[in-house]
Amino acid sequence: MSTFMGFWSDKKTQVLCDIELVKRDLLNQFDTPKGSRLMNVSYGFVGHELLFEHMVNSNKQLLIDDATRIINSDPRVSLLSYSVDELDYGYQLKFLLKYMDSATPVELLYNLQNKMS
Repeated sequence: MSTFMGFWSDKKTQVLCDIELVKRDLLNQFDTPKGSRLMNVSYGFVGHELLFEHMVNSNKQLLIDDATRIINSDPRVSLLSYSVDELDYGYQLKFLLKYMDSATPVELLYNLQNKMS
């Protein structure tokens, strides 16, 4: 029996349950540029603004801080570990999450790349 159920529409409507729903909710926030949502300017991810910047330690720390803020805002998961890797035209974030009382950690992968390259 599912604890959480929700709907997701891409090309067709799908029913998502439990950890798949949580991952989709987190990815939705990562896919939204920070400040672009009306009446909720703190929603979204700062990484879109840093996409064309060099991956220096201060920018990497901004990515990490904002990503942990997003994950910590969801009470259904807790963050176990993370890594940030630079790609040719962007970066990749890897998170190891613990879903509620589940004993098995779950990996969440997020890639953000420059579409103009």
